[in-house]
Amino acid sequence: MNVGIARQMKDYVAGRNPDFSYGYNYGLSFEGAASKSPDAFREACSGGSVMVFEGAMLDESHSNWRIGAKDLRDAALKIHQNGGLMYAHMHLAQDSAFMPVNDFTVRYYMILNFAATSHIYGGVYPKHPLYLPAQGLYYRFALRYGELLYDEKLRPVKEPAQHLTAMVDGVEHPDLWWRRYTYKRQLDGTYQLITHLVNMPAPDLDKSNSTIDKRPVPLADILLEFADPPTRVLVLDPEEDPWIQEHENVSSLVIPELKSWKIVVQEFAGSCENIPAEVFAEETWAGKDIVPDPENGRVVFPAASFARGEDVTRLVKDDKASFGNALYCEAGPVGEPIHIMDGPRQECASVVAPGRARVIFRLKVAETHSLRPVLELSGPFGTKHVKCNSFERPGVYQDFAYEYDVKEGPSGFMRAMYFGVSDLWIDRIVVEQLDVATDRDRFNAEELALSSLPARSAKTRKAHLVRGLWHDYFGLDGALDRARMTSSNSWEIISSHKTYIPSGFPDTVAQLLEYDLIALLNIAADELRPTNRKNLREYVSRGGTLFVGGGTRAFGHGGYPGTFLAELLPVEGAKLDLEQGAGEAQRIEAPGEHDLTKGVFSTLRPSEDPFSNTLVSEALDVDARNEWFHRMEAKPGATVLLQAGDQPLFTVWEFGRGTVYAMTATPLGDSIEDGTPWWEWEGWQTILDNLLARANGDI
Repeated sequence: MNVGIARQMKDYVAGRNPDFSYGYNYGLSFEGAASKSPDAFREACSGGSVMVFEGAMLDESHSNWRIGAKDLRDAALKIHQNGGLMYAHMHLAQDSAFMPVNDFTVRYYMILNFAATSHIYGGVYPKHPLYLPAQGLYYRFALRYGELLYDEKLRPVKEPAQHLTAMVDGVEHPDLWWRRYTYKRQLDGTYQLITHLVNMPAPDLDKSNSTIDKRPVPLADILLEFADPPTRVLVLDPEEDPWIQEHENVSSLVIPELKSWKIVVQEFAGSCENIPAEVFAEETWAGKDIVPDPENGRVVFPAASFARGEDVTRLVKDDKASFGNALYCEAGPVGEPIHIMDGPRQECASVVAPGRARVIFRLKVAETHSLRPVLELSGPFGTKHVKCNSFERPGVYQDFAYEYDVKEGPSGFMRAMYFGVSDLWIDRIVVEQLDVATDRDRFNAEELALSSLPARSAKTRKAHLVRGLWHDYFGLDGALDRARMTSSNSWEIISSHKTYIPSGFPDTVAQLLEYDLIALLNIAADELRPTNRKNLREYVSRGGTLFVGGGTRAFGHGGYPGTFLAELLPVEGAKLDLEQGAGEAQRIEAPGEHDLTKGVFSTLRPSEDPFSNTLVSEALDVDARNEWFHRMEAKPGATVLLQAGDQPLFTVWEFGRGTVYAMTATPLGDSIEDGTPWWEWEGWQTILDNLLARANGDI
């Protein structure tokens, strides 16, 4: 993810349904998110976005309650600092090796999230066998007093002891945590200092062995002394009845008993602007926060794209690294090898097509004498051990290359395991195609013969849409309604481990022939198996209509080269074909007259000559624009209907008895400042109306 993608997705969500907020799931690699792509992380958080932390602090390195609580708090506040909300995902549907489900663990997991400004999801509801009353109680409490837990104005106080002391028998009790959980909150003419008092689990206690008998012993007679007399003090506790108690004109307060958690709110008149807030330092890669780019027929990925964020790893600046930073792994005893990196993975559809490929890892180490492995790399190339003495010199980057066969369907998943025997830096991963296996290699001549097959019989006024990302931008839903055509749908599913045939896609030629139109809307070739692609070829040849829409999963970026889709298309281009247009190169024009564009760029009006009955053509003021496009060339015999500069954007040709349309413009980008994006242009809807009228037999 990068800044532009995060911003585009947020705008997309807000534009489609303003009631929904953008969110991002960093999964188990959450802790590395802010460092692996810091500018993108800030953009993702801003504006109240929800950041999911899957299995938050349940892993082995954070199993200790106190270590996990500290890192949980820092993670949540980094998100809060950038305008977002953390959403911790806990797995309570069953007991696990990470944490048993009991009244103690559930209660404290929720408390430590609430005290850290983190939302929480548990996965169980009333009547579930593992649902506990404490869960419902604490959820209801958090809903009632959410403004004290999640208000965007909350800021952690840098020096809380200047405003409050909390003592047990005249000393600070080591089990009483409150300093890291003190916040300020500005209101209209008043402000609050909000302190969570948490009776922490024992210092050596892990979540994994937290049985109910290990709950903390309640703390008695906690003396709170306020540096400045508040106008009033509120004490909240979901275990008390009522939940909230109010105290006025007090300079100190005694909490008779703290079982688990209380919130103490001091209220004051005026402003808290002069109370220093804790600010988390944040990195920036100053322009290096970019998506992988094609380079000489290769795809180059920064290692940061796939870092898992384990404790022994961090991103460091490195002038010798390709992107200005490297994933650094610190040497030390690690016990079991540490899983530090996942990827590239199958969802990178444009990386390689079926055939032969090579992956190159660029690495360096501090020590080159040991015979022991420093890194284990595994993937479709097998399992490879990189030893320290495999490097020629310490501190110098070296390439490790592995070739492998790419099969359609199985995962391209790669991973790295670190052994800790030497400091290690991972710069980049390069994937390049060596050879492409074509669809034609899979079938004999008889299976591919088309000339003797009968034509498609009758029009049905039915369409089937295969929907990928940004499918709605192509505008076919509204056009189908206007054409009084019915439609069915199948959806692309992107997985880390394998590709899926979209559920509901017509399996046979006979099923395809039921439709006047099949539309692939930003769909990768590997979502349709070779047999499906062969069936599409026969469907079009026998009289069907195929519409192909562009995007990050289509054409060259969708792995079309070498497949029957490439054979069907009226355009051809390279494997990595997306390019950005700027200025007047964004303006869409028609290179000539065609039935589909009739009335879009010009209109007929009566002649100004009163003695003439002829109609004259008058150009319309059209300023439709496109930013990102697939660089293509029209094949001989194809007709370019729309273009921008010298680039075809919408092209058609006849294939057998059928018709294929290629929309190589895309809905990508956010730099169309003048003019109208093509998907909002009325002329595009007119073109779709004409296209469907041809497909369904109206004209």
